[in-house]
Amino acid sequence: MVPAACAVRSLLALKLFGNARHSHVMSSVLDEGLALFAGLNIIPKRSFLTEYSCRIEPACYPILMRDWFDTVSQSGLKWGTSFDLDFHTIPFHGNDALVEKHYVSKRSRRQKGMLAFLAQDADTRVFCYANGELGKDEQNDEILRFVEFWK
Repeated sequence: MVPAACAVRSLLALKLFGNARHSHVMSSVLDEGLALFAGLNIIPKRSFLTEYSCRIEPACYPILMRDWFDTVSQSGLKWGTSFDLDFHTIPFHGNDALVEKHYVSKRSRRQKGMLAFLAQDADTRVFCYANGELGKDEQNDEILRFVEFWK
């Protein structure tokens, strides 16, 4: 078992190291510096890093985001007054009948996928909020949920 804190540090180390995708980590798995940063002897392999989110309860996300803001604020980062908001469809290529179809702008069509809502500070470009479990019926209210979270 990889401890949760080590898993998060592994993902952070790979992001800081410059890997754009978790699926391209195999060349960095044996890097001792990245492993030391994460508190492990090696970085977890691709299968672990791409499936971590299914092991985290959705109720943990708001707590993590609040702790993130508190920590970043203590380091002196000033928050802007405007946000970039985006609804993004993450395509799903399985056979799950319960996955809804959403518009995918890159392909100019509707496709099965998960709808995610992202908010980013427009001035500092700091990630502010995300929800990756939206249904069609929840999409209209998600911006109001973000406003409530931000207040």
